[in-house]
Amino acid sequence: LTTIYTECESWFGRKVMKVLRFSGITPRSSYNLELLRIICEQLCLLLQPSAHCVPQDASFDPLYVNNWFQTLIRRFDEESPDRDPSGRHLLVIMIDDIHRLNPLDSDIVAALSWLPINLPRNVHIIGTTHSSPDILKLTPVQRERFKLPDCY
Repeated sequence: LTTIYTECESWFGRKVMKVLRFSGITPRSSYNLELLRIICEQLCLLLQPSAHCVPQDASFDPLYVNNWFQTLIRRFDEESPDRDPSGRHLLVIMIDDIHRLNPLDSDIVAALSWLPINLPRNVHIIGTTHSSPDILKLTPVQRERFKLPDCY
């Protein structure tokens, strides 16, 4: 991840907003919902540095946090700061050791169900793991999608 973090701007040839998180290092980064909330907070700060990073109506409901994340990554496609000439800014989210994330009792489908299978064109998510997609806590659709060559 160090190489990706330091070199991704030269690979893409433009400014990249980067989010780097390490799973399982702190209690908040050990649970999938908490890690997702941290990522959402950081995305809010990237989009609006002077605004509050948590919405007033924020909830700990997994569906709320998942929708919040989806909304934020779509906003990077629409209104990101410091846009390149094409009007879009590139976002790269890097998550180390996703296999270390613990599910919550409220995870109805799968612990990693919040990982999108389709992203806006200028948003990339890179996750590292010691496990194959078959062992990770993914939905069946995610498991099949993440096996495809364009996901590597």
